[in-house]
Amino acid sequence: MQKAALGLILVILFLGIVSLLSLPLNETLENSLIDLQFKLRGERRLADEIVLVFIGAEDVQALGGWPITRDYYGYMTHVLSRLGAKVIGFDILFDTPNRNYPEFDNILADFLQSAGNVCLPMTFAELDRDQTISDKAAQRPDKIMRGHDPSFPFAQLRERAAAVGWMADARRTPPD
Repeated sequence: MQKAALGLILVILFLGIVSLLSLPLNETLENSLIDLQFKLRGERRLADEIVLVFIGAEDVQALGGWPITRDYYGYMTHVLSRLGAKVIGFDILFDTPNRNYPEFDNILADFLQSAGNVCLPMTFAELDRDQTISDKAAQRPDKIMRGHDPSFPFAQLRERAAAVGWMADARRTPPD
């Protein structure tokens, strides 16, 4: 009985130490445990308060091809605002003015300002692990990142948006 208890304590201690190491196995295990938690929890009804607007390939073609001119984003902002959206967020970075259609930038900027609730993204050219984290955050150093060379929406849009926030870009996250 004592050998079994000692063995169990050693296994728990070993797993605890291994879980603190940054290993690919740990990430796979963590993802599997998260999946299991969601399966055990069961399905939940989706919230009616959140709406995602997805613009797919067919939509892009119907709007004249890529890139979609910015006036369409402005019109979409206007419609969502009129329908009572509390917050509108974009996951496309408008980091440079459109030289071919500056009037469409003006339309988008005007609708951003009139809606008053639009969040635009910013991103970083490079992310790396932050080595200067506090003791409290040191429990999960693999999740603390530092960004370099930020890209923001160009000034006309940035000044008229309600907020600007970081948009994660999976292509730019450093490998484990």
